[in-house]
Amino acid sequence: MQHVSAGLPKTGAAFEEAGLVQRGADFTLEATILLNQSLETILADLANESERETVSLLFNAIGAKLDKQATYHAARVYRETRLDPRVIDPMLTRLAERDLLLYRPYSRGVTLRIGVELSDLIHLKAIEQRFDARYERFEERLQKMQAYIQLQRGQNRCRSAYLVNYLTGDTTATPCGKCNLCSPTNENLPWRSDLLVAVEPLRIDPRLAVLGAVKDHNNAFGRGTFVKMLLGTPLTSYQGNVKPFSAKARSSDHFGELEGTGVKADDVEHALDALINSGYLQLLEHSFRDRDGTYKAVTITQQGRDALAGGIDLPASQIGGGRA
Repeated sequence: MQHVSAGLPKTGAAFEEAGLVQRGADFTLEATILLNQSLETILADLANESERETVSLLFNAIGAKLDKQATYHAARVYRETRLDPRVIDPMLTRLAERDLLLYRPYSRGVTLRIGVELSDLIHLKAIEQRFDARYERFEERLQKMQAYIQLQRGQNRCRSAYLVNYLTGDTTATPCGKCNLCSPTNENLPWRSDLLVAVEPLRIDPRLAVLGAVKDHNNAFGRGTFVKMLLGTPLTSYQGNVKPFSAKARSSDHFGELEGTGVKADDVEHALDALINSGYLQLLEHSFRDRDGTYKAVTITQQGRDALAGGIDLPASQIGGGRA
């Protein structure tokens, strides 16, 4: 037997179906990693010496550093370090759950166990024939779809009858008398290519945006950071000094979520006030990780989670000079 780590293409399913390969555990092929703590702090949190060696070797291979995004490619790391991606994946997940790092996998793969039967040409020929038959059926269905799209008036055809005949394999379906091909009135659709319909622009509710961001970064940031994150503000100030916004906040999926929507900083502040005063969010004392002192971190409550899921109504909030 031999293990192969790879993404499973459609042709791989045919090998699996034939019993020539067995699907094993899945794992991350590619991911973005951002350390929230120093390497020394992360290693100190691991009780197992083997895990500490694995993490140290992995971070060195991908160049992971505090507050610096690093890209993890399982295949490249395996070639350079022989680290098993099936071991790395759950380890990084556990470290992310402890808020020691951000772990954003975006490509998955599987482990395949190859059988000795794969060297048998008879088995390979059978797989090839089944794959050819499937491709022919796919091509036939695609041609039928294209023929349906290309149906035109004057061909004595009916869209409904075409579909019924296709699904039943018959050729005697009765025309519907209602479609644009066989209707007695033969009316054209009221369509004008030069006509543009103006619709009301979609407005994002800042209360939902705030709840979603806090849920994903629970007890991690203060309210000012959430405001800047949602509006996509690249810079911040501390004690009169302007500096780049937190790398952890910039890498969030919520960074810039409200940018360009017409929502202002005051709207987000009002949304935070309403959610906190109504018990959907709360402020808890949290220690700075890079200096002495504490700050009030925003935390979501069960009531806030229920509102985000649509189970209860949102609290009223002053938005854009009105109430929502």
